[in-house]
Amino acid sequence: MIIDWKDYVDHIFSVTCTKNKEQIGILENELKRVDILNSGIYTNFVNVDSPFYKLIYDNVYKIDIYNPFNGATKLTYAIYYLLRLSYELGYERIIIMEDDVKFLKDKEELNNLMKYITNNAPENFDIIVGNMELLIDRYYDFSNNDFLTNKHFRYNNIDADTVYYSCSTINIYSRSGMKKLINFFEHTYCVIDRYNLFMLNIPNMNVYSIYPWIGVQERYGIEFNDFPQVKDLYNLNDICDNDIYEFFVKAFKSTGKDKDEMDVYWMPPIGRKNLMWRLLSFFKDPGSNQYQECYKLYEKE
Repeated sequence: MIIDWKDYVDHIFSVTCTKNKEQIGILENELKRVDILNSGIYTNFVNVDSPFYKLIYDNVYKIDIYNPFNGATKLTYAIYYLLRLSYELGYERIIIMEDDVKFLKDKEELNNLMKYITNNAPENFDIIVGNMELLIDRYYDFSNNDFLTNKHFRYNNIDADTVYYSCSTINIYSRSGMKKLINFFEHTYCVIDRYNLFMLNIPNMNVYSIYPWIGVQERYGIEFNDFPQVKDLYNLNDICDNDIYEFFVKAFKSTGKDKDEMDVYWMPPIGRKNLMWRLLSFFKDPGSNQYQECYKLYEKE
């Protein structure tokens, strides 16, 4: 079957960058598989590494101390541009995704999901988050067969002041959502995927998540290797020990500098040490040098 994405949205954007050119080919293969690449409404926005981004960052009020200048900053500026472009072009509903998205394996299920969203989305939605990370084992009851076989929207504002959750992997934005985010970005600064902060700082921000997710990030193949509901449903690659090792090492590298020029490190919701312990259990060869190096990093944490 062929998915006609024009039935569901006015335009689809992906965001990548010049420093990540090898990812473009990987992304295009995935988008070709699900009929987005040749949909007639798809644009890949290739971001640049401009010195003006740092100038903007240094002169914008920041609502959250954990907003270092890094790749997330540049992604935020790119998505702001695409939101304003879409709003000025009169689009009513758009999709914006990151370049490491992996969709549902089953195209028919993906098509049915998009049809369900189109026909059942709450009238007041601003954002439908297509991959609400951080809630996987806390809010989604994978042991409930009814949950797995029926599509669900979840209204998340009730959690905004107590739970940090995010994801800019793949989202649907309504025209009202575009407008609210445009106004917000032009007056303050917060990285694009901190949706709890959007809801706390933008009046009447209506963010919904959907399960099954439309897509997930490639790294889910590693982080949730022991969740068959993720591994089996999405078009993720099989992982090897080297994949885990590289992920491990990257997790201990600074993601940027905060306003006081202190290093900032990525922190998963369950804590980096807890995640690293889980990843150690995925090694096929616990006697390897790679495992030993990772274990030393784990012990230092």
